[in-house]
Amino acid sequence: QGSATDSLVGALRAGGADVQQIEPSAAPTDLAGWAAYQSVVLSDVAADALPASALDQLETYVRDLGRGLVMSGGPNAFGAGGFGGTGVERALPVYMDVRGRGRQPREFT
Repeated sequence: QGSATDSLVGALRAGGADVQQIEPSAAPTDLAGWAAYQSVVLSDVAADALPASALDQLETYVRDLGRGLVMSGGPNAFGAGGFGGTGVERALPVYMDVRGRGRQPREFT
């Protein structure tokens, strides 16, 4: 985990949040484990770094439990991170691929 993650953790703690920082491989393996948290922040995490069931569990965590999910980018996150078509993508208000390629601005010469 890099300095961007450390900065985020520091800012959350400075704001009064009780932050528990864990490695993706140590993430909960069932919905009851996720339910112990009010919010989850995935900071530059690749999909395959999480337990196999986590991607769908996080969708349920947001949709059914009404909890928060934040994902910050980096070389391992978003499209490059393998989240396309997963429960995490469905839980977030973003797409993991480029859409509307035909709507890109024209180049002027």
